[in-house]
Amino acid sequence: MVLQRDFLFRCRFHPLAIHYRSDLFFVFIFQSICICAFTPIHTYVKLEDMIEAARLVLVEQSYMDLAYDQCSYDLLAFSGDLARILIDEDENPLCIAISDDSSAWLGTCFLLHDPPVPLLEMVEGMDCEIYQEPRDEIIASIREYFSLQLLTSTTPALEDLNENRVQLLRELLLEYAEELTGESCLDCCCGSGVGSHVLHEMGWNPISFDNDETLLVRGFVSGRLHPAHTLCIDATKLCDLLDIPENGVNLAFGFMVGEINNFSQNMWDEILDQVFFLSTCAFLTVGTEKEARFIEEWAQDAGKDVTVRENFRDILYDRWVCIVRNAE
Repeated sequence: MVLQRDFLFRCRFHPLAIHYRSDLFFVFIFQSICICAFTPIHTYVKLEDMIEAARLVLVEQSYMDLAYDQCSYDLLAFSGDLARILIDEDENPLCIAISDDSSAWLGTCFLLHDPPVPLLEMVEGMDCEIYQEPRDEIIASIREYFSLQLLTSTTPALEDLNENRVQLLRELLLEYAEELTGESCLDCCCGSGVGSHVLHEMGWNPISFDNDETLLVRGFVSGRLHPAHTLCIDATKLCDLLDIPENGVNLAFGFMVGEINNFSQNMWDEILDQVFFLSTCAFLTVGTEKEARFIEEWAQDAGKDVTVRENFRDILYDRWVCIVRNAE
C-alpha cells in the first residue's frame, strides 16, 4: 500500500521531516551475545537506527509473524502520542513505531502485507515523523532483527562443518559455473550454512533459510550465515514469506536436500514445487539416486527441464546433482 501524498503531508511530510542516512555508507555494528560470546558484524543500519529510536521492539515474535496482519492490529492496543513511519524509495510504509516518551518504541512491519487502515488513522493523529531508506536495506535490517533475536534466545547446535566437504562443494560449483548464471539466489534449507559459506566465497549473496533455529544460530556463530540474509521459516510456506521481485530469482541452491523418503516426500514435493516456481534455475544435491528421481519427477510435473547427474567426489555428500530449469 502506498501512502498518498496528502496523508504524508498530514504527517508533516516535508524535506526536513525525512531523515536520509546517506552519511552512513558502511556501518559496522558489534553486538555481544552472552550465550555464545559471538560478535556478529554487518554493514546495514539497524532497524531502530533507521528511525532514530533508542530502543525498538517489534510486536511480531518471529519473521513468520510478518505474514499475518493481526500482529499489526495488536499495535492499536498500545497508547502513545509519538509515531515514526519508515518508508521506502517509492513511499511504501514498511514499519510504524509508536512511543509515549521516545525512550522506547513499539513497532510493526508491513513487509508481507499492507498496513491496516485503522493503524494509519491512529498514527495520523499523533506527532509523527517520517524516515526514508532504500527498500532492500529496510528488508535486510528486518531480517537481521529477527536473526539477532534467535542469537539471544537459542543455543547453537554442535559444529557440523566438514572441511573436506567445503572443498568438494567448491569444486562441484566450479564444475557447473558456466551453467549457473545470475546474481539473485536462494540457499534453500541451508542448515548451518555450509553451502551459503561456499556461495559467498564464490561471489553470490544468497538469501538463506531453514526451520531449524539451532542450526541457523550455529551458522551465525561460525560466520557462515549472515543475519541480514537469513530467515527462520517454514519452507512449505515459502511463496508467502519471501519478498522478492515478481519475476523471481535467478538461482535456487539446495545442498543435501532431504532426507526424501516415502514418509517425507509430500512435504518435500510441496517445498520444491515453490522453489521451482520462484527460480529460473534450481541446483539441488541429494545423497541417493532415489531422492534424485523424486526431484526429477516433481520437476517434470511442474513443466521444467531437469538434468540428473552423479557426482563421484564423495560417497555420501552431494552424490547426486539435479539441475532444474525453465522449459525452453
